[in-house]
Amino acid sequence: HLQPILSSWPVPSDTAEVLLVQMQSGEATYLKGQLPRTGRTAKSLTETGAILQQLRSDKTFSDNEIMDSQGNQLIVAAEQVPGTPWVVVGTKKLSETLRPLTDLAIWSGAVIVFVLGAGAWLMLFVGRYQNALRRLANQERRAVSQHYDYLAQFANDLIVLADETGRIVELNDRALTVTGYSRESLLHMNVRE
Repeated sequence: HLQPILSSWPVPSDTAEVLLVQMQSGEATYLKGQLPRTGRTAKSLTETGAILQQLRSDKTFSDNEIMDSQGNQLIVAAEQVPGTPWVVVGTKKLSETLRPLTDLAIWSGAVIVFVLGAGAWLMLFVGRYQNALRRLANQERRAVSQHYDYLAQFANDLIVLADETGRIVELNDRALTVTGYSRESLLHMNVRE
């Protein structure tokens, strides 16, 4: 009736194992369950020897981690079966335990890179669009300004532009013809003169 307990694990795993160990006079008797694998590996990966050696030394796993003979770090949990000399031991490779966190970190990093890239592309697109709008507005402003300059320059009417003090700042050719003064002379004059 112990086989179902030794052959179950809460989630599918490639490296998890369950042992039932009895320690008497430094000798270990153990039952090892055969857990169903997810398909990545068909053999049992944890070496029972590392677990038994730890149990022989102090029967506890104070840091919950041990190394097997192949250098794999294992997470171990052991619990005494009440009223018996048996200890139930569950093991799993640390790398498999951390795999979901590693996958999450990779996917999170990929999402962050994607969002940053999309944001950079959007900023570049918006910046280019704004520059294009600015260039178009400047072209239209220049065209309108040139049109009014042309109209003012060749109008039959005298056109004089003065600042708030009355100093002449711009005038058309008709103003030169009517007054008889040069452009430079008129630009140094006041409209009251």
